[in-house]
Amino acid sequence: MNSLEAKFILEACRSGDLDASDPKIAEALQAMESDPELAQWFAASQELDRAVATKLKAVPVPSDLARRIRAGETATTAPRRWRRREWLALAALLVLLAALAALWWPALKFQFGPANFAAFRSDMADFMDQRWDHTFDLSDSDFAKIRGWLESRTEPIKVDIPLTLAASRTYGCKTLKWHGATATLICFVPEKAGTVVHILVVDRRALTNDPGKDPLLARVADWNSAIWSRGDKVYLALTTAEAGKLNGCL
Repeated sequence: MNSLEAKFILEACRSGDLDASDPKIAEALQAMESDPELAQWFAASQELDRAVATKLKAVPVPSDLARRIRAGETATTAPRRWRRREWLALAALLVLLAALAALWWPALKFQFGPANFAAFRSDMADFMDQRWDHTFDLSDSDFAKIRGWLESRTEPIKVDIPLTLAASRTYGCKTLKWHGATATLICFVPEKAGTVVHILVVDRRALTNDPGKDPLLARVADWNSAIWSRGDKVYLALTTAEAGKLNGCL
């Protein structure tokens, strides 16, 4: 079960209403154990459910509601005026929803925004600055071992790294989800750069356009970047090294 399938199932589960005996729900919950971003999304979704439920419970039910329903009150009946308490409860709910939307927008954009190579470059810079917890799925200084581990996965990931980088020491690698595709982070320490060069790789089919075979250099946030395609993959380099040193590693 992939991330999108798990979200589809978990979206139907309200806060405190998880039936782990259901095979599909159990599979979706298990998917969260290996997908931190899915787990973070589900926790936020459940928190919103609880917040909305709390605010709705705070709105008083009209004492004559049952009578009006039984009497078949029509839509032409003049609505009664809301009391100040009800308006305040509604206003508080709207403020809460606006705050949650502002909080979740970066995560939603990361999953569902326009999937062109400029968006990939921007989102990966944001991931490195704000989302990465500086952990690896595999920590190793030997790129050959990292390459072997990536190719041995259930869904093999084959990468074609420039020779200068491939001959360098590494810190490790990590996989993450971007627009439903698997992106791969590999951190190199090439002597020519004098600092870490982070390489992020995604399938070419995950993008709506192609950056081309020649690396496109650009400044994004606090990073010097280069992006290019090779085979069925698109590669993005992010580093704090000077642009000229980055170019010399590609």
